[in-house]
Amino acid sequence: MKRWIMGAAALAVMSLSAPAFAQAPYIGIGLGAIEMDTGANKKSGLGGFLRLGYNFTDFNRFLGAEFRVGTSSRAAKAKVDYFLSGFLKMNLDLTREFRGYALLGMTNLKTSYQTATVKKSKTGSAFSFGFGGEYRLDRDFSLAGEWVRYATKANAATLTTNFAGLDVNGFTLNIAYHY
Repeated sequence: MKRWIMGAAALAVMSLSAPAFAQAPYIGIGLGAIEMDTGANKKSGLGGFLRLGYNFTDFNRFLGAEFRVGTSSRAAKAKVDYFLSGFLKMNLDLTREFRGYALLGMTNLKTSYQTATVKKSKTGSAFSFGFGGEYRLDRDFSLAGEWVRYATKANAATLTTNFAGLDVNGFTLNIAYHY
């Protein structure tokens, strides 16, 4: 009987000390390369975003929602002036500390293209998707790496006459604080 009590106590202590993805709301930032494709060439600039999310741990531990607002620096005539994204986040816990996830949603963004003689900008919405991996550092913080396709709009044939927008990909490293 004593061995059962000691075993149960040890299991309880280990489960309390190991990080887990149980807490629901989080806030974080993401920084990395934002690739902007005009249809004629691809260039990357530094970009970042603020992310607000909620994992539906009470409803369904595999689902969450995430909202983002961000921008990028100018890279060889192209720039993401701003983007607003809303995602359904599908989580798959691989271990207590690591999870993989996929993102599906919509992005509203304003992109611009500027040469010495032409300045064009376009605001529009696009279907967005991506995937990543998140590692729980401790009870409150997690670190994630991801790729997200924010927009598919580029058309090289009409780049300077009827600018349709840019293809936008994000390769970012994210940190989040979980409440």
